[in-house]
Amino acid sequence: MRDYCRIIACCFLFLPFLSSANSTFTSLSQTSSHPFSGHRCVGSEKTALLRLKRDLSAAKPESPLPLQRASGSLLTSWKPDTDCCSWEGVTCHGVTTDHVVGIKLSGHNLSGLVNSTEFLDLPYLERLNLVNCNIGEIPSFLQKVSRLDLSNNLFEGEIPEEIGDLKLLEVLNMSRNNLKGEIPTSLSKLTLLESLDLSKNKLTGAIPMPLISLTFLSVLNLSYNRLEGTIPVGNQFSTFTSDSYQENLGLCGFPLSNKCDDVEDQQPPEAQEESILSEPGSLFSWKFALLGYGCAVPVGVAIGHMLFWRNKRCSKLIEQAFKAKNHRRQSNERNRKRR
Repeated sequence: MRDYCRIIACCFLFLPFLSSANSTFTSLSQTSSHPFSGHRCVGSEKTALLRLKRDLSAAKPESPLPLQRASGSLLTSWKPDTDCCSWEGVTCHGVTTDHVVGIKLSGHNLSGLVNSTEFLDLPYLERLNLVNCNIGEIPSFLQKVSRLDLSNNLFEGEIPEEIGDLKLLEVLNMSRNNLKGEIPTSLSKLTLLESLDLSKNKLTGAIPMPLISLTFLSVLNLSYNRLEGTIPVGNQFSTFTSDSYQENLGLCGFPLSNKCDDVEDQQPPEAQEESILSEPGSLFSWKFALLGYGCAVPVGVAIGHMLFWRNKRCSKLIEQAFKAKNHRRQSNERNRKRR
């Protein structure tokens, strides 16, 4: 009987602690079901995304863009009372406070007019994918974006010069739009660019020569436009095949079979380096010393002597090499005689 009394007494003693532990567990379970309690993403970035949602709407039934899923279903998760890092199509990165680094709205038939300044409050944005979104205007001020995919958006007009200010761009895809005018030379400022796709537009004019300065460029697609003139040669442009330029009837030069009439046949730099040795006036061309026979031979010999033997240090090195060779030969002969 005394043992039962002791057990009951112990239960009464630990009852307050059990109650406190239960309330703590309940609080923790509620917190875990709502991690960070909506404080994970930055408020200004959530506001910018909500403005973007306001400007975008479901595509109209007569829109030429093919439906891939229910129109506008992507944005139903974009609610003011939820964490923006949990929204569909939004990618965040961070530890305690997550900044928005990626937005992917492709394939949802969203349309509307997007104000470029809305992206000013997304300073950490690195990837923007708006494929198949008819947003009408190319957004700028995306200073930290490294991957920009604006393909199949029914964009019209010229490519803005401001695109060249996105210095961190590595991938730029603006294919399958209605872009007109010339390719801006400002693209040559994208020194980190690895992939450029401007295919299936209505671009005209020549390919800007400064683009050959893009030494990281490994993918280029300018096909199905109305470009004309000579294709630049040099650096990465010497590695691209004719597929990069197909269906541009006005283009000519390497690597196309269509040669340019007003310029000499172009070759890739490798071929130019191989042929430079045979060019007149080349330092290593023996044609320079063999201009003719008879009285021309002494002239060639004299010029060759002036070019190759004028340096005394070089002469001494060559002389020492001959002496060393003769010394080894004499030593070998002496050794053979001793045997």
